[in-house]
Amino acid sequence: KKGSSAGGKDSVTPAELLDYANRIYDEQDYESAFLAYGLIFNDYPTSREYIDAAIGLSRCYGQFQDYEKEFEILHNLLRENIIPSKVPQIYIAIAEFYERSAGISEQLTGEGTSDYKTALSYYEKAIEYYKKAMHRYINKKMFANVKGIWEKLIEYSPADIEFFFHIERKIVKVLSGERAAGLLYSLYPYYNKIGNWDTAIEILKGVLAYESKNPKPRKDIVECYRKKHDGHSHLEEYIKLSNLTQSWRNVHDAISDFEKHISFDTGNYVYHRSWGIGKVVNIEDELFFIDFPGKKNHQMSLKMAVKALTILNDNHIWVL
Repeated sequence: KKGSSAGGKDSVTPAELLDYANRIYDEQDYESAFLAYGLIFNDYPTSREYIDAAIGLSRCYGQFQDYEKEFEILHNLLRENIIPSKVPQIYIAIAEFYERSAGISEQLTGEGTSDYKTALSYYEKAIEYYKKAMHRYINKKMFANVKGIWEKLIEYSPADIEFFFHIERKIVKVLSGERAAGLLYSLYPYYNKIGNWDTAIEILKGVLAYESKNPKPRKDIVECYRKKHDGHSHLEEYIKLSNLTQSWRNVHDAISDFEKHISFDTGNYVYHRSWGIGKVVNIEDELFFIDFPGKKNHQMSLKMAVKALTILNDNHIWVL
């Protein structure tokens, strides 16, 4: 194999060399791959294959555990920026370098040691470069690459919700709402698993903004509301009144109605601009009984309450 790559340099194109090097690298013949990548790197620096060969060469150095040389090649590539369109690929290679470095550090050390902190810093660096690559790939409209990095970031940084929402908006602008919906929906299971219902609901609302007829996120948001408002005395009644589970009802209108209704429950404090602060003491069907100063057990319909009253949280300064 070595002879076919080195000895036949004059008759083999850089593209053929790169194809050969990638194939034998995948076969874990790193020494032969190193020679083939090295031919392109050293003898064809102006070829289109040069950056791919340099990245391949750096990965070979990684397999040989020469991590300093591995990073040196990648860093020089980024600094030279020979072909702007290749920058995302370089970012990915650097991110993967830091990702592997973090994994190696975790294997060698235990939590609480200085090396463990070093491993965390490697993960942070990997995330940083994945994010940079994400922006580049969106601008190039390379959705498959965007999706791959999105999934990687869900794995390493799922709590960075503002970044994901920022990327969602950018994808809508550059690609499509349908693409954004699919990515957002893949983020939902993490927040559902940890029981962060507010964020899970916000994600599902985002999905439904682009795919209002999709029954799956609609069903999921109903379940999230049930878990968030578990113990509410009129939960199922308000789900039914808003027609939240009925496909014929516009999902956004149903969500709006439900959220207005669910804010009212026995024991809640409310504010009326003429009567002041009151407390909901009883609810019977769609009729509310509220104690206002000077208006004990005042009756209001659900429709009137939704229009005329403002819900006050238990920790609101007017309630304390």
